[in-house]
Amino acid sequence: MQQTEKRMGMDSQRAQAETPALPFSVKVTPLEKLDPLPDYLGGRYTGDFPPCGVKIGDEFWMIDRPAGTRTHRFKGTNIENAVMQPDGDAPPFPVERPYMLGGAMWYDEDGKRLYTAMHCETPGYPTVEVPNASHPTINRQIHLASSGDKGLSWRYEGPIVTRDVPERMRRGAEFSGLYWDGGDGDFMLYVDERGGYIYLFTSHYTWFKPGVRRPGLLRYRVARCAIRDKMAPGKWKRFYNGAWEEPGLGGKGSYVNGFRVIYNTALGKYLAFTYGSGLTVCRDLSKQDWGPIVPLGEDLWGGPRNETIGFHVVDEGKTNLFVAGKTMFLYTCFNQKFGGAYRIEVAPGMNTSPATGCLAPAFNPMGSQSHPWRIVSTESAQWYPLEPVFDSSDPIESRRTRRVGCLSAETVYAGDWRQENGELYYENAARTSDVKGASAGLVFRSDAIYWRVFKGPDAGKADVYLDGKLEKTVDCWAAAGTPFQFGFIKTGLDPKQEHTIKVVVRGEKNAAATGTAIRHLLFEYGAESYRASDCFSGVVGKHGWFNQEREPARETPYRNETRVTGPWYMNMRFEHPNWVRTDIWDQRGHGPEVGHFHMRPGPVCAAVRAWVAPHDGKVRIEGPIEIADTGGEAMVEILHRHAGAVSPLRARRKLEHGKAESPDFTVELAAGDVLYFVVEKSREQPTPADRVVWDPVVTYVD
Repeated sequence: MQQTEKRMGMDSQRAQAETPALPFSVKVTPLEKLDPLPDYLGGRYTGDFPPCGVKIGDEFWMIDRPAGTRTHRFKGTNIENAVMQPDGDAPPFPVERPYMLGGAMWYDEDGKRLYTAMHCETPGYPTVEVPNASHPTINRQIHLASSGDKGLSWRYEGPIVTRDVPERMRRGAEFSGLYWDGGDGDFMLYVDERGGYIYLFTSHYTWFKPGVRRPGLLRYRVARCAIRDKMAPGKWKRFYNGAWEEPGLGGKGSYVNGFRVIYNTALGKYLAFTYGSGLTVCRDLSKQDWGPIVPLGEDLWGGPRNETIGFHVVDEGKTNLFVAGKTMFLYTCFNQKFGGAYRIEVAPGMNTSPATGCLAPAFNPMGSQSHPWRIVSTESAQWYPLEPVFDSSDPIESRRTRRVGCLSAETVYAGDWRQENGELYYENAARTSDVKGASAGLVFRSDAIYWRVFKGPDAGKADVYLDGKLEKTVDCWAAAGTPFQFGFIKTGLDPKQEHTIKVVVRGEKNAAATGTAIRHLLFEYGAESYRASDCFSGVVGKHGWFNQEREPARETPYRNETRVTGPWYMNMRFEHPNWVRTDIWDQRGHGPEVGHFHMRPGPVCAAVRAWVAPHDGKVRIEGPIEIADTGGEAMVEILHRHAGAVSPLRARRKLEHGKAESPDFTVELAAGDVLYFVVEKSREQPTPADRVVWDPVVTYVD
């Protein structure tokens, strides 16, 4: 058998630059093939996630259950030689699509009972809301089943890890902004007899909403249950902010780097293999102190050229899924396709190759309709979307900030900067410099500041100064173009003090980079800001926003006089993905409409975004307005309702195609005051605007 070897971080200067340092040495040896190929590792019974291995006495079993079919059972002496046994029963569990997966099951030797976590899929956006949807609509959950006869029959035990409490399962449209929480699933089970816990390392999905073009996100979270509690419903706790106090049902969770875990006796540490050909290490599972995810090569499992992303890791004897020594074996497979087998050898010592960031997008970088980005990061498993996800339990992801783009007059530049345009940049623009000493800065008053940068193969290093003090040198290199990355985050600042952030180009790079460019996208600083698209949902009044139609005022004869009544503001109804009018005009497709970013006036009624102030204070009103590519004209205005009276803040005016406007002013509000952002048909224009792009931003200021 011919073998090829690859010593990670030692082959070349480029390999050293791309590979973050590991606290041990690693050697990966690809093996040619398995002969015969087991049906569960690439044969006809291989699904889209690895089946479950389990050791029962001297027997090694591989068991899975595709949704709605029989339970497949294989028995042998190790993971390579199990052969098919009679199928197990598939009772009608009270859940949807209960897949038995996760790489492993747990067998209770004392009770002689087998326990399996089940990946269940319930509608997140029901197809009745989104007909013919080609985007992710699934809310993942994890439930429990058990068997007393090695998988021949099963008993449903109940839910153990779910996004919401079972009594209140939210639909995707109820989430704020451009994303919705797709739940936890596609997990890996790990039994830690050393520590006394069973862990579920889950893939957590943050999906873009239907009709929104954004990358979906997959990050890892973890829950655990004491072994003595036998995986029972109600006994699971999630890891959140360094503690295990959040419930498995509806609780909050932090992102971690661990996924397919195995304890290594040669190193005295826990190792985790991840999507994207990654490896990371942890000393203490109770603390989840995972180190950087180190890419082991894009040609291995889950890389950009390899879709065999289901995998198993076992010890040298090929039977232990939870503990191994210096030699391990890894197998990859996916949808009746065998990816490969690998010998992985580790040894104590230090891999001293420099740590640099690496993102490995396995699919369309703008977000495929069915797959998220696969992330390999040297700092954490976290990759944050540009827009906040207010419903997230992550404090950074759910941040509330005001965004200052690179083209804003508030950004202070020094030195040579050029403008680049592209759809992967914020507001389609980046300011780029590779000149040493060039700087971009912002003066702000807040408790937090964030810098967004575009990372890529030709990117170099930059120094970040806060209030004149050097805070961090940031290496902006990445193996592939990576938009909207946080280059720098600082929280805990004095919100009453004026602060200054400055990003200075160093004119330096790491060995893998092809240039020293710094592409500045935007700054964000913490603020009580209400951007309409960030707050958009199918819930009336969420974050103070109401989507309405305005019927015009009418003259009505009354006895010997003519009375003027109206105008009337009425809430629309939500019909995915927009808010629409409810009368006959809507049925003909001509009524007013409000979406994430656009407003469409009707023939008679105006489209309105209304925002209700939660408390007294001065607010800054921003947000460019322009006609979409369809052309035409529209009338726009901003009104203020105070103490029952409505007055104009920005008078009604004609908006022409190709002539964008950018309101920017402040106004004092009292709690309960209403701001109306109104788009109406232009009476003088025979071809009125079909869509007006307007995403108002209301921010409280001192």
